[in-house]
Formats: sequence, structure tokens, C-alpha cells
Amino acid sequence: MPPLKCEACGQGRIGLFREHTGPVPAAGSPGGGGASSPGDSHAPPAPGSGHGGVTPPGHGGIAPPPGAGRVITSPQPPRTAPADTSAKQPAQTQPTPPTQPTPPQPLERPRPSPPTPPAPVSQPPPSPPQPEAPPTPPRPTQPVQKPGPLPAAPPADFQPPASKFSPDAKPQAADAPPPSKWAQPPPRSAEPETPAPTAPAAEPPAELPKAAEPPKRPQADKRQPAAPPKRVGHDRIRKDTAAEKIARRPKPKPKPQPEKFDPQKDGDIVWKYPALPPEEGAAALRGCPAADHRGRLYAAVGGAVVALADGEGEPKILWEHPVGGYIPGSPSHGPEGHLRVHASDGKVYFISEDGEEAKPPVDVGEPLGFASPLADDEGNTWICGYQGGLYKIDAESGFKRQPFFRTREKFDSTGFIYKGIYYVGAEDGFIYAISVSGMKGRITWDHNANHGKTDWFINSAPAMSPAPSIIVAGRDEHLYGFHLNGKRIWKVHLHGQMLGSPVVSPEGDIYVGVSTAKYGAAGQGRLVCVGGEPHRVKWEYKAQGAIESTPVTGDDGVVYFGDNRGSVHAVSPEGERVWLTNVGSAVRSHGTIYAPGRVVFGCDNGRLVSLMSSSQKIAAGGWSKYLGTLGNSGMPAI
Repeated sequence: MPPLKCEACGQGRIGLFREHTGPVPAAGSPGGGGASSPGDSHAPPAPGSGHGGVTPPGHGGIAPPPGAGRVITSPQPPRTAPADTSAKQPAQTQPTPPTQPTPPQPLERPRPSPPTPPAPVSQPPPSPPQPEAPPTPPRPTQPVQKPGPLPAAPPADFQPPASKFSPDAKPQAADAPPPSKWAQPPPRSAEPETPAPTAPAAEPPAELPKAAEPPKRPQADKRQPAAPPKRVGHDRIRKDTAAEKIARRPKPKPKPQPEKFDPQKDGDIVWKYPALPPEEGAAALRGCPAADHRGRLYAAVGGAVVALADGEGEPKILWEHPVGGYIPGSPSHGPEGHLRVHASDGKVYFISEDGEEAKPPVDVGEPLGFASPLADDEGNTWICGYQGGLYKIDAESGFKRQPFFRTREKFDSTGFIYKGIYYVGAEDGFIYAISVSGMKGRITWDHNANHGKTDWFINSAPAMSPAPSIIVAGRDEHLYGFHLNGKRIWKVHLHGQMLGSPVVSPEGDIYVGVSTAKYGAAGQGRLVCVGGEPHRVKWEYKAQGAIESTPVTGDDGVVYFGDNRGSVHAVSPEGERVWLTNVGSAVRSHGTIYAPGRVVFGCDNGRLVSLMSSSQKIAAGGWSKYLGTLGNSGMPAI
């Protein structure tokens, strides 16, 4: 029989339908359950209870059909019924007098607010039984059990057990009958599992016979076996003798010996100074040595100024004058015969021809790499400032901290003085013509009219041609010629960088080194000759490496220069090679002819090299060497 459910809400609850409050049917009658006791849960409710004599809605005064008080559970867990206040009151022991049946009241679902009684309903026909709800699928973790068949009807004397959460619940007697089978479906018997057939264990394969290992070659023990201690007798170890200790000492490196030179022909090395190679890290020689008419050579080597004279196999050292630092530029001779050098300690030193201090050194600041001090015909000294501008050391009053000519542009090159005008290149691409007469310097060229303008900065020293005109090599791969008033005369493009300075022969031909380099390859150089009239390239001589050296021309027209591969070249006026000598280190300095048949260059390893030449002196006229004169005075005699 399907479980009884409420027609209004469709829920089946325990105790939702109660029996009629009229006379209790006798035992054995339909719907009767025998005599009720005061503590029986099926006894009629006491007067004054919340539901006394009230039948469920939809049934009127008709008693529920047989089995209405029975509880039939489903496989899903029962829901908790709302608390019944009538169950909490004790049952009345005295019989209540029979009362008139009250009109049926509808029973609503329990709500938090008090129920509103609906209008009385007439006696409707009993509701048909509702189909059983499908069981809820169990949780995945619990075994699924199929419910067993339900019994047709519970026994007549069945009493539902009191809930353990109810205050009126009583302990169950020990001899209480076990719960009926219909309240909890019997567990499903587990089917015996048939063991899976196991495969027979595989037998291990028979071991194959191992191949015979090839015989190992005997290896010689590289470690030297330790020598047994030298014993004397059985309890003492003999000490090594002094000779054995000396024999075990590391042998010292052989001291380098001075090179022996036997010059026989042009291009042979006459001597090198210093005689022994300096230690690694020695300062490279980039300047130009000065000389006088007595054949003496004055050179800045490291942190000293040395005076040398020509000798056989080695130079004669006349004197050495140390200074406070490295000398990046060239020594310069003044009209009084004093040498001027600007050292890295920021001081200008004045040295006499005998190697003595002519004047106290003057601190003028850090020197520039391409600039050297110059002297005019009055004995004043001119220095290009590291912060820009031009400074003057007066021959009588000394040095003033204020620049003689103030500008923010650096004059990182060595100029020359001609007729009271100092010509020097600047990093803004202009040639500055500064008047050195008066208390302050002034520019004599109009830069607003592009006088003296090149297309890039200038580091090379300008030269003067017999025209006269000023020739300068710009870093924009062009060679320029300017009038003495600043106007440009001509411009020649030379493919490559001119890292040295140009020189001019007495005939007006211009010689300058040009360097080119491809990415990832060594630099290449060539000596270019530009004719005086017209200003076009006459010939090019290819060198073995890049050229940063400034050439020097001899009285016989031969041009001498060095390259970065360590070779010194001698080239004829027609561009043909006369001789070539490798000196063992890069040659980036400016050459000079200091004595008859002697040309000298400085090397990157810090040594001076003198070679035999066919020239007896520098060419007279023109601009035959760096700074124009033998003593590097910067005052041409043109």
C-alpha cells in the first residue's frame, strides 16, 4: 500500500494524520489498534492541545482509512517533522466527557507566523493514493543497495518508537521486540567474487654467454713516484746538501741584452732608446722630438725629458730631467733656448739646454692630448686650456688664472703663430685666428660669414703653404685651404680619416696619411699627395697598416712616415718606395730629421728609434714637419 500523503502539500510525515477524536474503535475493528494506554503515542490528544479533535484538511470528519497511523519509510532518509506541542504535555488519566464534534479545521504547513484558518470545507471524497517518489541516488562513497519488497501491512500492535531527541522518550526494554523488517530494508547480500585467472609466471630467459673483454692496454703512470726518503742508518733522514738545494731552485729568466746594430745602408736601425725594452704598460710616444742645429735631440720619454746625441750602436745620453707626470705632447723650443713641456700633473716645466730648471713650474691645469705649449718671439708661452679657451704665461709677469681668450670650445690641437696671430683648430669645426697682442685675445675672422669653417671637428695641427695659405685636415674626410683672411680657397675629398697632420713640400705638394677600416678587419692606410696647383690627388702610396703618423720631408724630397703595423716607410716624391723597415712596434708619432742622415720616430712601446736616411736635413721652405720648425717653436719662417 503506498504511503499516505497530504493532499495540500504532497508530503508524507510521521504523525501528520491523526485518528478521529470520537469514540475509539474497538479492538479488531478497521483502523483500531487495541486499547490505548496513557503513555501510548496513539492515544487521543488531551483537551487544550494544539490539534485536539482536528482532522487534516481535505478529510472533513471522516476517519482516515485503515493504516493511517502506520509509518512506511522509503529508501531516502526521513525528513524531520515540525515539533508537536501536544506531545510534550502528559496524557490525562481522567476520561474526558464526550463532547460534540467540532467542525473540521484545515491543517496548514508549519510556518514561523501563526496559521490563518481557512473556510470550512465540506466532506470531499478521499484522495487517491499518490505514486511513490523515486529514490534519491546514494552518495558515491557508499555502496548502492537496492531496496527489498515492502510488506503488505504492518502488524496491528505496531507502535512507532519514540525519538531519542524527544523529551518524553522512554528507554526501550531489554525484551522489546526487534524493529520490523519493513522499517529498514534488508542489506543486499554481496555476490561472491570470482577470482580472476592468473597467468603462469614466466620463466627467466637463459643467460647468454658473455663476450670476452678485450685486453686492456697497460697505461703508463703519469705521476712520478715519490722518491724514498734518504736515510742514514735506520732512524735518521739525511738532509739535502747545499748543492742539491741550489739545483732545485727555479732557474732565473735570462736578462734581456741590448740589441746590437750595425747600420750599413739607408733604412737600417742605428739605435733604440732606451737600450732595453721598457716594462709592459709603458707610455706610448706620440709627440715629436725637438732638435737644434748641433745635432742634439730633445724628447719626452715617459715622465722625463732627455737630451740625446747620435752615437755608434747607441745614443749618448747628455742629461735627463724628470717631471711630475707623463708628457702627452711635444717639447717646444723658445727664442731664449728654453724647452717647454706640459705634464699630466697640470704643470708647465721650463728646462734649459743644459737640463736645469730655467723657471719654476706653473700649474695651468690638465693637458689636452693633442695640444702642446708654444712660445712666441717675445718668450711668452701659450697653452690650450682643458676647459676651453687660450691661456698665456707672460715671460715677465707670469701666469694669470683668467684665460687670455675665453670660449667654451676646446682647442684640442696644436696651432702655430704667424705675424701675431695664433691659428688653431677647435672642436666646433672652425679655425680660430686669435690676435695675441694686447691684454685680451680677439678673433680676427668672421665666423658668422663661415670664415675658417669645416664640416666637422679638428684635431690635427694646421700647416702653412708657401702661397701663403692655411691648410687643415678635417675629420669630415676633406682637406681644406683658407686665405689668411679666413675665406675658403679649395676643398678636396679624401676617402678615409686623416688622423695625423699635413705637411707641405717647398714645391707646394701636400702629404697626409689617410686611414680606412672595415668592420671586423684591421685598418688600412695610404699616403696621399695633393698637388699645389691644381689641388687634386697626384698619387697614393699604400701602407701596411693605418696611418696616424705625421710625415717629415727631407732636403732630397724623400718623405718618411710610420704606420700602425710597426713599419717605417721612405717614399720618393713620385710615390715610389725607397725602403721599408719594421721596428717592432706601432709608429704613431711625428718624425723629424735631427742630424745628417738620421731620421727618428717614437713607438708605442715607449722607445725612440733612429734610422739611416739619405736626407741630410729637413726641407728648407714649405712646412716640412710637424709644427714647421726643427725646434717645434710653431713660428714658421715663411
